[in-house]
Amino acid sequence: MDKLNIVLRVVFPFVLGLLLIASVSIFGMYYLQKQHIKKQSYKVFENVSTILSQTITSDIENFVGTIELLKKDPKIIKYFKEKDRDRLFLYLYQIYSDFNEMYNITHFYFHNIDKTNFIRIHNRDKHSDYIDRITLSKAFETANYSSGIEFGIYHNLTLRVVAPIFNEDELIGFIELGKDIDYLTRRLSKSLNGEIIFTISKDMISKENFEVWTKQAAKNIYYKELDDFYVIDSSIKYIRSELQDLLNSRNDISNIEVVNGRHTFHVNSTPFRDVTGKEIGKLYVLLDTSDEFKFLISLIIEMSLIVGAIIIAMIFYYWKYVKKTEKKLNKAHEKIHSLSIKDGLTMLYNRHFFNDNVPLQINNAARNKKKITFLMIDADNFKKYNDNYGHVKGDIVLKEIANTCKELFQRSTDMCYRVGGEEFVVVFESENDEYSHSMAEKLCKSIENLDIEHKYNDGYNRVTVSIGMCTSDVQEITNFDHIYANADKALYLSKENGRNRVTKYC
Repeated sequence: MDKLNIVLRVVFPFVLGLLLIASVSIFGMYYLQKQHIKKQSYKVFENVSTILSQTITSDIENFVGTIELLKKDPKIIKYFKEKDRDRLFLYLYQIYSDFNEMYNITHFYFHNIDKTNFIRIHNRDKHSDYIDRITLSKAFETANYSSGIEFGIYHNLTLRVVAPIFNEDELIGFIELGKDIDYLTRRLSKSLNGEIIFTISKDMISKENFEVWTKQAAKNIYYKELDDFYVIDSSIKYIRSELQDLLNSRNDISNIEVVNGRHTFHVNSTPFRDVTGKEIGKLYVLLDTSDEFKFLISLIIEMSLIVGAIIIAMIFYYWKYVKKTEKKLNKAHEKIHSLSIKDGLTMLYNRHFFNDNVPLQINNAARNKKKITFLMIDADNFKKYNDNYGHVKGDIVLKEIANTCKELFQRSTDMCYRVGGEEFVVVFESENDEYSHSMAEKLCKSIENLDIEHKYNDGYNRVTVSIGMCTSDVQEITNFDHIYANADKALYLSKENGRNRVTKYC
């Protein structure tokens, strides 16, 4: 009886406690796993969105550079101006083939000034039709570059860059390069271990055109008609009813779990916009979490069979998740630290980060075999502005100056800092002094063109800045304080010589 009492009073509660601990552990593990999957899903979604944006931006830059080279070719200008279609085609076809191989360029056009097509290098037999596209219309209206993504029933989603062609200041037509971007779906899916689906609103294409479109290529076997959308590209071959219902939603999706066949996905979405900014469809990113949940279920079954296995697994996984939590806390701490390097008013990097980061910029310029340029920027008569207009408006002026700096210096190697009250520094790489000086002049003029009233800035009556510039070969820099001091001396000369100017340190 005593043994039974011991069992009932000690062993049974102990076993019951172990089971309770195991149950709580299982629930905790399940919850943490769900949270981990959600974060992983959103991270993949953010990576896809970022890479897609960066890829498109890079492609546009490549297209612009290519077009600039083409516009400088005298034979191209001559044949196009003379409307010699045959010679222009023969001259450019090999170039187009090279572009197609190097940059995946799939469309190469020359258009007349009335927006009729003169020639398609990629399709010689089709020409003289009227081109009613937004990118061409914008280039026609502005006489400048126009770029963006447009949807067409024959070319899916196409990135287009259009530029006017001038001959001795006379507009003679337009050149256009294009690239189908649906190839990105499978590339992004493979590289980021996630599935991708593009949908297009039915407002953009009729059912008849969609049916014509789906017959254009074998790859379109994955395309499907929904209630309000068409699936125009997908890395998932079979889309089941539950996933279809989710794709029919006009709302943005954030970490929704959906089952498609034997797979469980966490789904996020973002609007997809054309060159005008109009939402034409959605981009869905799906993370397959089937393996994670299979593992979790098998673990629960094992823990339910053997109490000892439950305790061992609990300790192991608790330790594992504590480590993960610790890593997340460390990342959060690093994020807080990153906030400490920004100036709270202008959101430019602060003086502390300036001191730490400039040596790294100098080293990077050395690796890139570039010069380094310091721009010392000081708001003219800013004390008088604060005294007469108040510190609130003074803060607004500082923000405007900071925003102008960020707008002009957007390269990854360009860094803008606020190092004092009304003092700013821009540090960037440059090929030569001329580029540095032109950027400094552009900044000075842009701030003046803000046209912010400053009656106490004698001679200008608006907010202006003085800029001191110093450009140096990195091999000559032993201490960045030296180039900083030289830029400061140049700034002093700008002040002495009347303000609102750029002075280069010689």
